[in-house]
Amino acid sequence: MPMQSIRTLLVEDDVERTSSIQSKLKSARGESFAVERHRTLDSAVSRVRDGDIDVVLLDLALPDSSGVDSVVRLYEAAPDVPIVVMTEAEDEDLALRSLQARAQAYVVKRDTDRRALERTIRHALERQRVQVDLKRDAHALERNEAKFRNVLATSNAGVVVVSQDGAVLFANSSATRLVGRPAEELRGTMLGYPFAPRARHEVIVDSERVIEVHIVEIEWDGAPVWLASLFDITSHKRYRADLEDVAARMQSANTSLERLASIDPLTELLNRRGLDAELAIENRRMRRTGAPLAAVLLDCDDFKHINETLGHAGGDAVLKGLAERLKDSLRPSDHIGRIGGDEFLVLLPDTRFAEAFQVAERLRVSVFDHPMRSPAGDVHVTASLGIELVSDESLSIDEVVARTQAALQQSKRSGKNRVSTSDGSATDSEDVVRGLQAETAYRVLRQPIVRLADESVVAWELMPRGPAGIFEMPRDFFRLALERNILTEVDLNCLRTCIHRACEVPTAARCHVDLFPSTLLETPRERLIELFAHRTAVRRWCIELSEQHFIGEPALLREHVRALKDAGIQVAISDVGFGRSSLETLILLEPDVVKLDRKFVHRTARDAERQRSLRRMVGVVGSLGGELVAEGIDSREDLELLLELGVPCGQGVLWEALA
Repeated sequence: MPMQSIRTLLVEDDVERTSSIQSKLKSARGESFAVERHRTLDSAVSRVRDGDIDVVLLDLALPDSSGVDSVVRLYEAAPDVPIVVMTEAEDEDLALRSLQARAQAYVVKRDTDRRALERTIRHALERQRVQVDLKRDAHALERNEAKFRNVLATSNAGVVVVSQDGAVLFANSSATRLVGRPAEELRGTMLGYPFAPRARHEVIVDSERVIEVHIVEIEWDGAPVWLASLFDITSHKRYRADLEDVAARMQSANTSLERLASIDPLTELLNRRGLDAELAIENRRMRRTGAPLAAVLLDCDDFKHINETLGHAGGDAVLKGLAERLKDSLRPSDHIGRIGGDEFLVLLPDTRFAEAFQVAERLRVSVFDHPMRSPAGDVHVTASLGIELVSDESLSIDEVVARTQAALQQSKRSGKNRVSTSDGSATDSEDVVRGLQAETAYRVLRQPIVRLADESVVAWELMPRGPAGIFEMPRDFFRLALERNILTEVDLNCLRTCIHRACEVPTAARCHVDLFPSTLLETPRERLIELFAHRTAVRRWCIELSEQHFIGEPALLREHVRALKDAGIQVAISDVGFGRSSLETLILLEPDVVKLDRKFVHRTARDAERQRSLRRMVGVVGSLGGELVAEGIDSREDLELLLELGVPCGQGVLWEALA
């Protein structure tokens, strides 16, 4: 005898979803489904009123209706037809409201496979059957209460009748079996859950089984009571948990696949897709913070010859080694990817143009400094590089590559194995280094130090600048000098230039010049003093040692500082409070001048908390003696505050016009 089909009304307007659900129901093994599809709620309501429908699969987003109202209308049209709600996303609040509106079940489309859908429909039919039986029997109670009680007693579903004041009036054998307790204890099992019409709760029994409780209000012996129907849903909950576990594992697998889709399989660097994703993130960061983003395009020189000599296996080995070197030369926050056969692109977040040039130089040196290992022996490789700042309007890596390509081609035309800047000129780092080693490469700016009480100039700070271009600022050319191990030489060149240009400063004013503590330690004291000797008789000098540059034990500087003082040269500690302040340093070196870092001064007049920090710092430094100078005075408000605190001298943008 053929199995009778379950007549299923599918209310869904999405063709693709319809096909998927029909496919799942068609392949169901436990049941046979006859699926009839309607696109709108109006046509579905009309259809269920005609009868011959066993179950409704209802999507809550229809062209003519949405949300729980769709459930209400279908239920009113055919109260005895179970409704299974289907949605795109898991929403517990929506699920609860759907069930309260008389839906029998709730499923998430993307999480529901064939078996889960079949099981949900079967449970919905069973629950509806029981509820229909209970409803029919409840009506029969009005005609024959004895018959109704007999039905309740023999029902497969657990049934408990509770009075309005909480007394258990009736419990059938199925109910006591489900919870494993006698009738008088059944209400205690459900304490903590509100008794209200159409309420639905889950009760955990013996820490293992889960019982679903449905509550309706009926009359019993002529008085209103609560009737609770109990269903064992333990297996359903376990299946749901298993399904969620499978979904989590699938999500993890998809994440791994997504990562693999963004990685170049040979070098294990990012590919174009991976770089595009990082570019999108950095673009959002640029718009939010305004921090610059630089790009470096690197192409190996004559790599075709390497492939022809070593074969593609040997060339691949060289590329893998090259990728490791490049990655080791970058910060963790930088992004590097392979975008072609022997072409690589680097994104440098929060990096100015001069800093990007230094990174590019470091990458270039890492390529050619040592030969690459390959199965056929050592291979010497060089690379040409191009630099460009990236706009936050760049939408793809292809745009970034196009912008840096011109600079890269300039490197190729200029002889290869070099870095080209965005203005189209090729720069040889050796030429830059040689330029920094020449005293004539520098020029000097000056900034006045004033007496705050009358704003008269008492001293001038002489500040070196490098060759015009990307290495003009001290922080840039000193960083390159440090990388190339010529910091002391460059520092002394700057000092000589400042001393030479001091003739442009009025003789009565003291001249301040900067010096690295490492230069003071590495230069013989007598030779350093000789630089000032022929000018000391007519000018007062002050050497500034920045607290930012102190490394190691400050006591090592004590004898050198004392020698400078004995020669009539004052010593200042600048940037005090930068972040490495040590009271011991100020006590050991006994500087003639202490310069407070600009972070204690700039816009402090508008910040009460920073004012308290400044007051404490002024008090501490003032107690040690020596002249106190405040750096970074840019407003009259800050000047008034410093005068109030008794700070004698200062410098900043406020007096730039005097230079």
